[in-house]
Amino acid sequence: MTPWMIYLITRLDLIIGVLVALVSIFGIAATVLAVVLIRMNLDPYANDPDIKKKVATMLKYLAPAAIILAFILALTPSSKGVALIYAVPKIVNNEHMQKLPDETARLLENLLGYANKKLTEEK
Repeated sequence: MTPWMIYLITRLDLIIGVLVALVSIFGIAATVLAVVLIRMNLDPYANDPDIKKKVATMLKYLAPAAIILAFILALTPSSKGVALIYAVPKIVNNEHMQKLPDETARLLENLLGYANKKLTEEK
C-alpha cells in the first residue's frame, strides 16, 4: 500500500462529510425551488414567464445534481470500510491464521484434558 493510498483512505470520512453537506444544500434548494414553482403556477397573479422559466431551469439542474451526489454518497465507503476491505482478505488468506484454529483446538483439548485429570484426581 502506497503512502498516497493511505492518505486517501484517511480522507474518505472528510469526503463523505462534504458530500453530505452538498446533498443537503442541493436537496433543500431543489425543494424550495419546487415549492416556489408550484406556488407560482397556482397563483393567478404570478404570470411572469421569465421568472417561471428561470426557476424551472434552476430546478432542472439542482434536482438531478442532488440525486447524483446522493448516489455517490451512498457508494462511497468510509475509512473503516476500506480498511476492512483491504485487511480482511489478507488476514483470512494468511497461512499462519489458517493454522491458528487447529492449534487453538489442540490447546483447548489439552487444557480440558488437564483440568479433567486434576478434577478426577481430587475425588
